[in-house]
Amino acid sequence: MHGTQFDPILKEALVNSVLSEYADLISDAQKKDIRFSRRYRDRKKHMLRDPMWFLRRKNSSQYLKVIRALAVAALILMMSLAAGAVLIPYKRNFKIERYPAYIEVQILQDGDCCLDLDYGDFYPEYLPAGYYENVDRRSKVFKFINYQFLGPDGTEILYRVQGLAGGSVMCFDNEHGLFEEIKINHRAAIIKRSSEEGWPNEVLWFSKDGTIMFNLSSTLKSEELERIAKSIH
Repeated sequence: MHGTQFDPILKEALVNSVLSEYADLISDAQKKDIRFSRRYRDRKKHMLRDPMWFLRRKNSSQYLKVIRALAVAALILMMSLAAGAVLIPYKRNFKIERYPAYIEVQILQDGDCCLDLDYGDFYPEYLPAGYYENVDRRSKVFKFINYQFLGPDGTEILYRVQGLAGGSVMCFDNEHGLFEEIKINHRAAIIKRSSEEGWPNEVLWFSKDGTIMFNLSSTLKSEELERIAKSIH
């Protein structure tokens, strides 16, 4: 007898031995018609529908403690998530120097833009109702791509995508508006809110690695410009 044949044969012998020893007991159990009371079946159905029912029925004070503990845990989790969203620092890859007539923005990254930018790259997924691109005004010069979008009343949105060199420094006039820092898609951005009628609002932000600048400018409300900016990925 080989070793590989021993285990199945032994198993069969043991099973037959047990079956013959308890044959009468098994036969009696099979003949009996085991019935559960209606009350028992109802309680089982109730427990399956509502697993907490038995706990409430047997110990209402313990049940309330469990519910309160779960509610407190959920509240703490929600507060932690909200606090985390506020406290986690967002990506900033530039620094600002403010002067009386302008601000200076310096890129902190050393690397140059290596992307070969083309039309359609970083294109807005959202535009206000009725706005469309005036494709005749598209232009591409080296690593600059310019777009113009027009609204039903002739209002225009100017949008520029620009590849940058590491350590670039740019200056922006603040004579007709106030600059402040906001957040666009978890990255620091700059918005210029016009202080005079007829002068455009402006939103400025950068790619994650700081090698591409995005610029939106329009007399549209600054909230609309922010919404357009957040649709660009």
